[in-house]
Amino acid sequence: MAENWNDYQEETASLFRSMGLEVSTNVTIQGVRTTHDVDVVVKSHHVGFDVTWLVECKHWKSPVSKLHVLALREIVADAGADRGILLCEAGFQSGAVEAANLTNVRVTSLENVRVIAGGDVSAMRLRELYDRAEACREGYWEIPKSKRIAQGLRHDVGEWGYSGARALRSAAT
Repeated sequence: MAENWNDYQEETASLFRSMGLEVSTNVTIQGVRTTHDVDVVVKSHHVGFDVTWLVECKHWKSPVSKLHVLALREIVADAGADRGILLCEAGFQSGAVEAANLTNVRVTSLENVRVIAGGDVSAMRLRELYDRAEACREGYWEIPKSKRIAQGLRHDVGEWGYSGARALRSAAT
């Protein structure tokens, strides 16, 4: 658990980065009417569209009020962002939750985001690992047999030793 607001903000940024998203912290963005200081800006490209989330981190001991949700809604609208996310481990007053319902602002905690995204992050990392193993397998077989022997990636016929092919098969299963 973060000791202070800055640590909470950096934990938030780190979590979104672990999802493969582009993240910036302490950003001043230009809206239609004015500039806004935003704790975390998350950007991604999904099915041909650029997506921008504005994340506000409240490292508070008390629940967030409705006024902060309404303020984030206005910032999201003024900046043309796709979504606003308000994070607070202490929770939200009932008016804050009502103000966020049926809007593009989500109120939640960083811990809740971790739980919800945990499976997705794990699946994404497993897919990346599989893709890397597949690229290694393809690259391995492109190396001539004599070079694989010379580099110690395999032993010569009739000898016993390390086998890159066996290592790749193990990685694939």
